[in-house]
Amino acid sequence: MKIKNKLQELKNEYPELNLKALVIKNNDLNFAFTLRNYFGVSTIESNDYQGILYQRITQERTAQNKYPALVIEMVVDIEEFEESSNRSFYLIKEYGI
Repeated sequence: MKIKNKLQELKNEYPELNLKALVIKNNDLNFAFTLRNYFGVSTIESNDYQGILYQRITQERTAQNKYPALVIEMVVDIEEFEESSNRSFYLIKEYGI
């Protein structure tokens, strides 16, 4: 599913939230995702971020001689996401679509 379609689907489901889609393609960001049972935690540059309603992580691995970046697609609740870290404003500005 394309991220714009998912964003629209979530906007229809949660009209009271201010949602934004982010597409992060950057080899220099330290990204980690931890999942235990049903609870997932996403960290970027060691900062834990809240307000993530949708997250998709992909990596193209067919090119054997290259090390492509992970592609992280997210739909976030802007208010909750921005309260997570001082850097969240930069992430929204830099990677928001």
